[in-house]
Amino acid sequence: MDAPTLSNPARVFRALLRGGRQSRQTLATALNLSVPTISQCILTLESLGLAQEDGTLAATGGRKARLLAAIPEARYALGLDVTQEHLTLVLVDLAGEVRASRRTPLTFKRTDAYFEAAAQEAERFLAEQSVSWERVLGVGISVPGIVSLDRQTMEYSHILQIEQLSCECFSRLLPR
Repeated sequence: MDAPTLSNPARVFRALLRGGRQSRQTLATALNLSVPTISQCILTLESLGLAQEDGTLAATGGRKARLLAAIPEARYALGLDVTQEHLTLVLVDLAGEVRASRRTPLTFKRTDAYFEAAAQEAERFLAEQSVSWERVLGVGISVPGIVSLDRQTMEYSHILQIEQLSCECFSRLLPR
Protein backbone atom coordinates (compact mmCIF):
# COMPACT_ATOMS: atom_id res chain seq x y z
CA MET A 1 0.00 0.00 0.00
CA ASP A 2 1.30 3.48 -0.87
CA ALA A 3 2.34 5.74 2.01
CA PRO A 4 0.17 8.88 2.23
CA THR A 5 2.49 11.07 4.29
CA LEU A 6 5.18 11.74 1.68
CA SER A 7 4.45 11.87 -2.04
CA ASN A 8 5.53 8.77 -3.89
CA PRO A 9 7.95 10.61 -6.22
CA ALA A 10 9.59 12.15 -3.15
CA ARG A 11 9.86 8.71 -1.51
CA VAL A 12 11.43 7.27 -4.67
CA PHE A 13 13.85 10.19 -4.92
CA ARG A 14 14.93 9.78 -1.30
CA ALA A 15 15.39 6.04 -1.79
CA LEU A 16 17.61 6.72 -4.81
CA LEU A 17 19.64 9.27 -2.85
CA ARG A 18 20.11 6.86 0.06
CA GLY A 19 20.65 3.65 -1.87
CA GLY A 20 22.32 4.80 -5.08
CA ARG A 21 21.44 3.21 -8.41
CA GLN A 22 18.50 0.82 -8.18
CA SER A 23 16.10 -1.06 -10.43
CA ARG A 24 12.36 -0.41 -10.50
CA GLN A 25 11.74 -3.79 -8.87
CA THR A 26 14.19 -3.09 -6.05
CA LEU A 27 12.52 0.28 -5.42
CA ALA A 28 9.04 -1.28 -5.55
CA THR A 29 10.01 -3.90 -2.97
CA ALA A 30 11.82 -1.45 -0.68
CA LEU A 31 9.02 1.14 -0.75
CA ASN A 32 6.09 -1.30 -0.84
CA LEU A 33 4.85 0.23 -4.11
CA SER A 34 3.88 -1.38 -7.39
CA VAL A 35 6.29 -1.36 -10.33
CA PRO A 36 3.83 0.76 -12.39
CA THR A 37 3.72 3.30 -9.55
CA ILE A 38 7.52 3.35 -9.45
CA SER A 39 7.60 3.85 -13.24
CA GLN A 40 5.20 6.79 -12.97
CA CYS A 41 7.31 8.29 -10.18
CA ILE A 42 10.43 7.92 -12.29
CA LEU A 43 8.72 9.68 -15.21
CA THR A 44 7.84 12.54 -12.87
CA LEU A 45 11.38 12.73 -11.48
CA GLU A 46 12.91 12.58 -14.97
CA SER A 47 10.65 15.38 -16.18
CA LEU A 48 11.91 17.51 -13.26
CA GLY A 49 15.53 16.61 -14.02
CA LEU A 50 15.91 14.85 -10.67
CA ALA A 51 16.50 11.25 -11.83
CA GLN A 52 17.82 9.38 -14.84
CA GLU A 53 18.51 5.90 -16.13
CA ASP A 54 22.06 4.93 -15.29
CA GLY A 55 23.09 1.52 -16.63
CA THR A 56 21.62 -1.97 -16.48
CA LEU A 57 21.85 -5.03 -14.28
CA ALA A 58 23.36 -8.23 -15.61
CA ALA A 59 20.88 -10.33 -17.58
CA THR A 60 19.20 -13.16 -15.67
CA GLY A 61 17.53 -14.75 -18.65
CA GLY A 62 15.20 -11.96 -19.68
CA ARG A 63 15.54 -8.33 -20.53
CA LYS A 64 18.21 -6.49 -18.52
CA ALA A 65 16.76 -4.38 -15.73
CA ARG A 66 17.56 -0.70 -16.14
CA LEU A 67 19.10 1.08 -13.18
CA LEU A 68 17.82 4.43 -11.99
CA ALA A 69 19.77 7.12 -10.18
CA ALA A 70 19.01 10.40 -8.47
CA ILE A 71 20.72 13.54 -9.75
CA PRO A 72 21.69 15.34 -6.51
CA GLU A 73 23.24 18.26 -8.38
CA ALA A 74 19.96 19.05 -10.12
CA ARG A 75 19.12 21.58 -7.40
CA TYR A 76 20.97 23.31 -4.60
CA ALA A 77 20.64 25.26 -1.39
CA LEU A 78 22.78 28.33 -0.89
CA GLY A 79 23.98 29.24 2.57
CA LEU A 80 25.33 32.60 3.71
CA ASP A 81 27.04 32.88 7.09
CA VAL A 82 27.45 36.47 8.23
CA THR A 83 30.13 37.36 10.77
CA GLN A 84 31.68 40.68 11.79
CA GLU A 85 34.55 40.44 9.29
CA HIS A 86 33.56 37.76 6.75
CA LEU A 87 30.82 36.32 4.59
CA THR A 88 30.96 32.56 4.06
CA LEU A 89 29.05 31.06 1.15
CA VAL A 90 28.18 27.37 0.88
CA LEU A 91 26.51 25.42 -1.93
CA VAL A 92 24.80 22.17 -0.88
CA ASP A 93 23.26 19.61 -3.25
CA LEU A 94 20.06 17.59 -2.75
CA ALA A 95 22.00 14.80 -1.04
CA GLY A 96 23.23 17.28 1.58
CA GLU A 97 26.78 17.27 0.23
CA VAL A 98 28.73 20.52 0.31
CA ARG A 99 29.70 21.13 -3.32
CA ALA A 100 31.56 24.40 -2.82
CA SER A 101 32.33 26.95 -0.13
CA ARG A 102 34.16 30.22 0.07
CA ARG A 103 34.97 32.65 2.86
CA THR A 104 35.20 36.25 1.71
CA PRO A 105 36.41 39.23 3.72
CA LEU A 106 33.40 41.52 4.10
CA THR A 107 33.07 43.70 7.16
CA PHE A 108 29.49 43.86 8.41
CA LYS A 109 27.88 47.28 8.39
CA ARG A 110 24.22 48.09 8.68
CA THR A 111 24.16 49.79 5.30
CA ASP A 112 22.57 49.17 1.90
CA ALA A 113 26.10 48.97 0.48
CA TYR A 114 26.87 45.97 2.72
CA PHE A 115 23.70 44.10 1.77
CA GLU A 116 24.29 44.83 -1.91
CA ALA A 117 27.87 43.57 -1.62
CA ALA A 118 26.65 40.36 0.05
CA ALA A 119 24.13 39.81 -2.76
CA GLN A 120 26.86 40.43 -5.36
CA GLU A 121 29.10 37.89 -3.61
CA ALA A 122 26.25 35.35 -3.79
CA GLU A 123 25.81 36.06 -7.52
CA ARG A 124 29.56 35.74 -8.15
CA PHE A 125 29.79 32.53 -6.11
CA LEU A 126 26.95 30.87 -8.04
CA ALA A 127 28.45 31.99 -11.36
CA GLU A 128 31.81 30.48 -10.38
CA GLN A 129 30.01 27.18 -9.74
CA SER A 130 28.01 27.45 -13.00
CA VAL A 131 24.78 27.35 -11.03
CA SER A 132 21.83 29.53 -12.06
CA TRP A 133 19.33 30.93 -9.57
CA GLU A 134 16.68 28.67 -11.15
CA ARG A 135 18.53 25.67 -9.69
CA VAL A 136 18.62 27.18 -6.18
CA LEU A 137 15.72 25.92 -4.09
CA GLY A 138 16.36 28.30 -1.24
CA VAL A 139 18.82 30.47 0.62
CA GLY A 140 19.66 30.13 4.28
CA ILE A 141 21.23 33.08 6.05
CA SER A 142 23.02 32.57 9.36
CA VAL A 143 23.58 35.62 11.54
CA PRO A 144 24.93 35.52 15.11
CA GLY A 145 22.16 36.87 17.27
CA ILE A 146 18.61 36.57 18.48
CA VAL A 147 15.81 36.49 15.92
CA SER A 148 12.19 37.39 16.73
CA LEU A 149 9.61 34.63 17.13
CA ASP A 150 8.07 35.50 13.77
CA ARG A 151 11.56 35.24 12.18
CA GLN A 152 11.23 38.67 10.60
CA THR A 153 13.57 40.73 12.77
CA MET A 154 17.05 40.34 14.17
CA GLU A 155 16.30 41.45 17.72
CA TYR A 156 19.86 41.71 18.93
CA SER A 157 23.41 40.74 17.97
CA HIS A 158 26.23 41.48 20.37
CA ILE A 159 28.80 40.38 17.77
CA LEU A 160 27.44 42.54 14.95
CA GLN A 161 26.47 45.31 17.38
CA ILE A 162 22.95 45.70 16.01
CA GLU A 163 19.39 45.77 17.31
CA GLN A 164 16.06 45.58 15.50
CA LEU A 165 17.30 44.75 12.00
CA SER A 166 14.72 43.49 9.53
CA CYS A 167 15.70 40.11 8.06
CA GLU A 168 14.42 41.48 4.76
CA CYS A 169 17.63 43.57 4.57
CA PHE A 170 19.42 40.34 3.67
CA SER A 171 16.80 38.68 1.50
CA ARG A 172 15.43 41.58 -0.52
CA LEU A 173 18.41 41.66 -2.89
CA LEU A 174 18.46 37.91 -3.52
CA PRO A 175 16.29 36.43 -6.27
CA ARG A 176 15.03 33.66 -3.98
